[in-house]
Amino acid sequence: NTAANASSSNSSNSSNVTYAADPVADGSYTFEGVAVDVRKGVSANEDSQSVSFEVLIRSGNESLFAPGGMPRMSADGTVWFKLAPYQNGNATFDVILRDDGGTSDGGVDTLTVEGAVNVTVLPVNDRPSFGVGEDTLIVVEGSGNHSFEGVAVDIRRGEDANEDQQSISFDVVLRDGNASIFLDEVIPTMDANGTVAFGLAAFQNGNAT
Repeated sequence: NTAANASSSNSSNSSNVTYAADPVADGSYTFEGVAVDVRKGVSANEDSQSVSFEVLIRSGNESLFAPGGMPRMSADGTVWFKLAPYQNGNATFDVILRDDGGTSDGGVDTLTVEGAVNVTVLPVNDRPSFGVGEDTLIVVEGSGNHSFEGVAVDIRRGEDANEDQQSISFDVVLRDGNASIFLDEVIPTMDANGTVAFGLAAFQNGNAT
């Protein structure tokens, strides 16, 4: 999981505005007003021209973005991008504003603002996960204490390397069956390595899930 902020300077590079947004279901973000005061030129006879933006990565982590999800900017200054899962960090982009008036007679059809857009993807805690190894534990009635390794396998603290330092624990909850088969009706426990331990009550048998 990720959260994103985008910031941009306007076309004169004189101010900086920070935005925040929530992603839509497909993981994409849209930020309006990243480019402001967009002008086709200084003369009224240029009002009929069309303008477009080109967004080029300047520095940072390109892997933040899903395939086809690199930032792009529409003519009204709105930025769109789509994040890759389980990535966080920063990326900075240059923005080129281009009109279709051409460069005849010394005309200038582009304006480049270096470092105009910065995308910051903040890390969030991803859910842990595990697989079930040995799911059926068979013991003999009244046989005391038991320990089974490998009941939980492929235990992950999250999908990001920055979660490797986290501590994890398991809760074991009785879903159905007979709790009285366990000593003092204390249901099994599972340690962080996926090992299950329990003690059996005397003269009891049955099943518990």
